[in-house]
Amino acid sequence: FFLMIRRPPRSTLDRSSAASDVYKRQALAPAIWKLKSLSRLDIGINKIGSDGAKALGPALKELKSLIALYIGKNDIGSEGMKALTPAIKELKSLTTLYIENNNIGAEGAKIISTVLKELRILSALNIEGNNIGNEGARALEKGLNGVKSFPAVGISNGNNIDATVLKSLEGVCAKVEQELTHQFT
Repeated sequence: FFLMIRRPPRSTLDRSSAASDVYKRQALAPAIWKLKSLSRLDIGINKIGSDGAKALGPALKELKSLIALYIGKNDIGSEGMKALTPAIKELKSLTTLYIENNNIGAEGAKIISTVLKELRILSALNIEGNNIGNEGARALEKGLNGVKSFPAVGISNGNNIDATVLKSLEGVCAKVEQELTHQFT
């Protein structure tokens, strides 16, 4: 498996649009494990699937300085989200999380929503195109209620959410923003 780290910055790894197969998915995790000072990991559009996500989970836990994780368009499904969530929970420096177009459904949305309050400085979450439906949106609403930062949330496209549920979710985001504004004024 070939990984390229361009200079500068050495703290960025981008493998977007790379062709991948089972061998490469399995090789990705051990390679990432060795890059402990990585600040940005972009492995979007690699078709890693749930098996790749399961292999990647333990390696992600070691990336304590990771601030941005782009893992969209990999078709990880709810099983892959389940495998990655414990690692994501440990990424206390994470400000950006893009998990769009991964077919995680309502179950995957429920899983990731359980750790949102742990990501205290999260400022961007993209979960579009995952067909989470109303059930998944409600789970995210509950998860975002515990968030201490104000994340910009991309959710409206490709999730089959009713307008009333989407409006309620927007209300939670507005409430968090208002509470934060009040704290700093």
